[in-house]
Amino acid sequence: MKLLNTVAFMVIQNNHILAEKRKQTKSVCPGAIAIPGGHVESDETVDGALKREAYEELGIEIDDYKF
Repeated sequence: MKLLNTVAFMVIQNNHILAEKRKQTKSVCPGAIAIPGGHVESDETVDGALKREAYEELGIEIDDYKF
């Protein structure tokens, strides 16, 4: 079994958490409210994956973040 690295993140501002609603066409948990994230591609860093997924999932660009 091949293990895949993944990233997930929460955007918190003014005591609010930004989440996503999954499309109804998804095979896993369609329509669910979820914390955004995804797989780390083989040619990218975890930092790069986090920034890419934030843009793909929420359309936002992340400059600064805290673990």
